[in-house]
Amino acid sequence: MKKLTLGFVFVAGLAVALQAATITKITGNPEVAPPSSLEWQKAQRNMKIGDNTKLRCGPGSKAELITNNGHKIKVWPKSEISLDKVDGETSKFSLFLGKIRSIVKKLKGREKFEVKTPVAVCSVRGTDFAVEIGEENQMLVEVYEGQVAAQEEMTGAEVIVNAGEFTQVFQN
Repeated sequence: MKKLTLGFVFVAGLAVALQAATITKITGNPEVAPPSSLEWQKAQRNMKIGDNTKLRCGPGSKAELITNNGHKIKVWPKSEISLDKVDGETSKFSLFLGKIRSIVKKLKGREKFEVKTPVAVCSVRGTDFAVEIGEENQMLVEVYEGQVAAQEEMTGAEVIVNAGEFTQVFQN
């Protein structure tokens, strides 16, 4: 009996470890595509999603999620993101198109929070900011609180964006 109980606890713990975030709010018809899947399915409120899951919001749709480490991500209409990796120390997202707003709790030690677009990577430490990527790969970063480092992908050039400021990055 003890072996069965221990095995169950291990399996339950493994399932929780694979869940990176929970969808907390939806408007319209957002969709998710689990890792290694080409099929999109309707997102549900309180749905648990894992690493490498994609989330898209069409016109008139929005979604909000909370990561397991306490960060809030708001996904605007006409946007598509991927939860690349969310664990105790790292939160990495890819924004393919559209706009997200990230409300990042204060990070400690080696914790990281990054949003990657086709043209740049934004890294933060405890801040509130929005990233938007347009159809022609022009990126806009707006910082509401804290500070964001925006690093251009091709050259590695970096700019620090403070609260109340914005920057744009264009693909060469």
